[in-house]
Amino acid sequence: MIKVDEAEKNILETLLECSNTIQDIRNCYREILAEGITADRDYPPFDRVAMDGIAISFNAFEKGNKTFIIQDTQKAGQAQLTLKGNEYCIEVMTGCSLPIGCNCVIKVEDLTINENKALLKDNLDLVFYNNIHSKGSDYKKDDKLISIGTELLMSHISIMASVGKKYALVKKNPSIAFVSTGDELVPIDAKNIEDYQIRISNSYAMYSSLSKKWNSKIQIFHIKDSISDLKTELSKIINDFDVVILSGGVSMGKFDYIPSVMKELEVKEIFHKIAQKPGKPFWFGKTKNQKPIFGLPGNPVSSMVCFYRYILPYLYKSIGKKTDFKRTILLAEEIKTNNNLVTFLPVKIYTEGSKIFATSLKNNGSGDFYSLEKSDGFIEVESNKGILDKNTEVSFYSWKL
Repeated sequence: MIKVDEAEKNILETLLECSNTIQDIRNCYREILAEGITADRDYPPFDRVAMDGIAISFNAFEKGNKTFIIQDTQKAGQAQLTLKGNEYCIEVMTGCSLPIGCNCVIKVEDLTINENKALLKDNLDLVFYNNIHSKGSDYKKDDKLISIGTELLMSHISIMASVGKKYALVKKNPSIAFVSTGDELVPIDAKNIEDYQIRISNSYAMYSSLSKKWNSKIQIFHIKDSISDLKTELSKIINDFDVVILSGGVSMGKFDYIPSVMKELEVKEIFHKIAQKPGKPFWFGKTKNQKPIFGLPGNPVSSMVCFYRYILPYLYKSIGKKTDFKRTILLAEEIKTNNNLVTFLPVKIYTEGSKIFATSLKNNGSGDFYSLEKSDGFIEVESNKGILDKNTEVSFYSWKL
């Protein structure tokens, strides 16, 4: 067995080289940008009015003029009007172009309008270019606005739209095959199943964590415990997908064929077994062209923990997505550590002031996936530490990303 940190290092040592794809920016939220975005023109592209009100010549105000004849109305999307003279003003709307000859905007709350005249309130403190955003004050033409590798949020989508970028080059996520193995497993829609059979669940759970965020193919497969079937089906799946995630068939049982089948398919074993509980039988290997093959234990809790602890970080790092999978929280109770194995414990968390505490949950072993429903995530408890006291810091992995 290798240690947890060694397993993590081995998995992350060679990340996938992901290609790029063009996406409509409406579908780019949370995608990783693969090109730099620059400004196609100054923004704002004109002197922009920041408040509803009137636009005047600041020179007129400095000379003591407080009453102005309303000459016209400048609205957004209209070519610039021209001020006739210092005794006039032009009504302006937020976001419109500043009329020619105007260099000061007074907001409507500081005015009284009567009989087509605008009267300024007393003691106004106005400055040159009051309530005006100058042309290019947000950014200049050819400015670099968004860098390669940025995870695109709503603000980035807005910027791309503003520079006329309807489509963007983003990282293409690797295609993923979720493969369950075992004669005991039946489809989730199977009727009249026998007592000794169980419905496939691991693949669906892992699939769901990616389905709404992944811009490439994800597919679920099931293969019976047959060496010939495993070789035939896995050979095709490995060829068709960038990442293969297996569930089951990696322990020490008579029908756990995955390690030997992988060897026959010329997939190099990187490690088999990690000093951890649950998930000790975890198998990991790579093809000749560096495609990763993950072999997870079939027990649901083992699969879920290993998927969040190792596989999701690998997938996200491969596409340049920065996500904090791990954070530090405090134990709410004493915990006895395992002498030989790192232990992953499902926990419920709660907050007291600025501190977050974890309470462990009882379960019926690594097959008890129902207990996960009550948990917020799991903590990683190091081995050979004796008793960990309340308030001890531990690493926490949330089910919510």
